[in-house]
Amino acid sequence: MIWHRHIPLWASCAAVVAIEGFFLFQGYDLLFEQPQSHQNAEAYTSKVRMFHIGVMVTSVIIALIASFLICKVAQARKAISDIKDELHSTALARNDAQTLHKRLSDAERIANLGSWHWNIETGELAWSDQVYRIFGLTAQAISPSYSAFLDAIHSDDRPLVEEAISRALSGETKYDIDHRILRGDGRVRIVHEQGEIIRDRAGRPIQMSGIVQDVTDIRKAEQEHIKSETRLRGILSIAPEAIIAVNASGIIQMFNTGAEKIFGYAAETAIGQPLDILLPEKFRGRHLDMMRGFGQGAEQSRLMSTRKPIFGRRSDGSEFPAEASIAKLQTEDELLFTVILRDITDRMEQQLKITAAKESAEAANLAKSQFLANMSHELRTPLNAIIGFSQVLRMHTFGPLGHARYDEYSQNIEESGSHLLKIINDILDIAKIESGRIELSESYVDLESLARRCLDLLKVTAEKKSLSVSFSVCDEMPHVFADERKVQQIIINLVGNAIKFTPQGGNVEVSLMQSAQGEPLLTVSDSGNGIATEKLSRLGQPFVQLDAGLNRQHEGSGLGLALCKELIKSHNGTIEFVSEPGCGMSVTVRFPAARARYARYAENAMRLTR
Repeated sequence: MIWHRHIPLWASCAAVVAIEGFFLFQGYDLLFEQPQSHQNAEAYTSKVRMFHIGVMVTSVIIALIASFLICKVAQARKAISDIKDELHSTALARNDAQTLHKRLSDAERIANLGSWHWNIETGELAWSDQVYRIFGLTAQAISPSYSAFLDAIHSDDRPLVEEAISRALSGETKYDIDHRILRGDGRVRIVHEQGEIIRDRAGRPIQMSGIVQDVTDIRKAEQEHIKSETRLRGILSIAPEAIIAVNASGIIQMFNTGAEKIFGYAAETAIGQPLDILLPEKFRGRHLDMMRGFGQGAEQSRLMSTRKPIFGRRSDGSEFPAEASIAKLQTEDELLFTVILRDITDRMEQQLKITAAKESAEAANLAKSQFLANMSHELRTPLNAIIGFSQVLRMHTFGPLGHARYDEYSQNIEESGSHLLKIINDILDIAKIESGRIELSESYVDLESLARRCLDLLKVTAEKKSLSVSFSVCDEMPHVFADERKVQQIIINLVGNAIKFTPQGGNVEVSLMQSAQGEPLLTVSDSGNGIATEKLSRLGQPFVQLDAGLNRQHEGSGLGLALCKELIKSHNGTIEFVSEPGCGMSVTVRFPAARARYARYAENAMRLTR
């Protein structure tokens, strides 16, 4: 409002009016009292005028003085108000500066970044609080200076820093450098520094401001990342498989050395090309649709060659069988598909050769088995004649031979023929088993009675070597549902082997028992020389003899254990060999528990029907 600005003027006018009014009032009193108080009217009138003039002059002077005083008071009040406003603004600015300084200090601490300012002309150097923390120093322990800064730098890096500062001051480059520092606690850290130079009008450097940041952890992470990338590149370069990365549009983004070798494309040529260049034409459209469907699905990886064979196409147009897997890799920018592919041409060819060789071997083995099985009559008939005629000669059926040696020769012929017949029978049995022509005539077999009969047959052979043959059987040993003749072969072969390989005066033990699971067990043990553990796996292979060679001590064809193994296998059982050098041999035949239980129930049923 305008009137507010002229308060001193209005106040002066009001004062003048008030004073003049007072004096006029007093003058009128003089005027009214004129006739009574004064004789000379002119003198009285002059007096009144002088009075009025004095009043007016006095009023003006008083008004001027009042106006002056009022203006000064108003100015004083305004000055006081301005001072108050300035003090308030100063306080606010101080608070804002303190807040800003704290925020800046906190930001430097969080970022592990400090700031500094160097007055090149005076040599003064100012550090923020974080610079002290980065260097492991305190403001009380050191006064910032250029020499103190150089002393904190690692001795090997100091020349590099001085050169960088010199080049920055000369204007050649900006001050931007990584270097090591030696902290106050003795630890070595890596820092990154950047600075800007302020120059005068002549271009001379006068000040330099910059930042310093502890980048030790960052540089270590970068080094680990570089090492990881180097290892990955090394793995990709030596991997024989093709490793290919494509984006969602089917464009090749990565093509390793293995892919170059398999497909015949250089990486520079393949990258940026569609994946279709690696596929036969008949698979191209379907493959892209399959890849998109896989990208939208929940699967993260998939083996591509499980349902049907896949093929690749080389740069020369030739196709090859392959197996491959695909996986999704979500990066920050896009979805990538990583394909690992292997050329299986050699493997397929090898498998074909193996299959052909296997079929050929199986055919040859089957022909051999069929031949031996068919030759049973041709082989046995002459031997039976030889054995029969040697018995006739030995028994003097048609009269004496005339010399005692003929009796001995005829006995040798009979024994040799019998031995050869046994070998031929074993060979024929193996041939029948391998050709699948073995047939079981199963019944309820009393193992205890059968074992005793077999031991009686071998008793004379054991007595010739002065061997002690013992037999034990558990209580309530059940019968076994099996082929009695095949089981007899097993017992005779195992006990005969034990007698053959046990030295003079040794022991042979035969036992029958049941396992905790109800399996009937036949165990034959001897006190022979034993066999090394690493050779046990060879036992049971046809025609294998562990003492084979010119220095063999025992006769045999190597078919006994093989025949036992196949015969017990035909009963769904197993055979186990346990031996150590110098500790003899233990062979355990294990029949399935189901056969024993079946035999036991049959016995109970037979008892009830009697």
